[in-house]
Amino acid sequence: MKMNYKLIEDFLEEIPISSEGKCSYFNEKRSRAKAFKLAGDVSPEILETLLNLGYRRCGDLYYQQNCLGCNLCICFRIETSLFTLTKSQKRILNKNKDIVCKVGLPNLTPLKENIYLNYQYHQHFQKDIKTENRSKKFDPGEQLDTMYYQMYTNPSCTRETEFYLKDELIGFGITDLGIKTVSAVYFVYNTDYNKRSLGTLEILKGIEWAKENDYLYYHLGFYIPGHKKMDYKINFGAGQFLNSITNLWISDLTEIDDYIKGN
Repeated sequence: MKMNYKLIEDFLEEIPISSEGKCSYFNEKRSRAKAFKLAGDVSPEILETLLNLGYRRCGDLYYQQNCLGCNLCICFRIETSLFTLTKSQKRILNKNKDIVCKVGLPNLTPLKENIYLNYQYHQHFQKDIKTENRSKKFDPGEQLDTMYYQMYTNPSCTRETEFYLKDELIGFGITDLGIKTVSAVYFVYNTDYNKRSLGTLEILKGIEWAKENDYLYYHLGFYIPGHKKMDYKINFGAGQFLNSITNLWISDLTEIDDYIKGN
């Protein structure tokens, strides 16, 4: 049965915009979004439509940023057929040629819970304490609740990537599969291996896997100019960004500045 894309677009158009809240990326900014939940399974066709219209997924929540006076959360994807490795990316692949990458159905284990907690503590909690000079309790139970929802509340078209070093699991990530698109959701790793650049390796392996399996695009989520944790994505080149007004994907990345200023 052919899907009625017009019905989906009409549904999305009717979703209300949330009230303003604290921005997750810039302390001085306010944020709002269009968001809705889809219980049960979501087909690759529907997922593809949502991705093409700038929606991201976390658990069963699908959302699109819609902030007043700010358009910095830019949906960004790689055209797999045009992607070429840089010298630094080649070095990362060469440095990690002893790592085995496996792709399969998501499978939660106690070891993954431990890796997730290790990652959240060292990459976020501990660094936030140092930079914001504040005291906060690290709550493993709260963190694991987030993990279950963020990484293991998925449609059937979700896959999990696992990295093994000498049979030891050292990293894993969740990706969604549309019709033409692979979308990165979340990736964590054992921080004992920080020097291996596993975050970059996960993207490189993801693009490679997408291309080998005839997917045209690899979504990296939001490219956020000026945000040190999110603006690295443009370095992968062969990219397209979504104009959220026209819903057109733009291949000329030199137009990003004009897009930001014009919205």
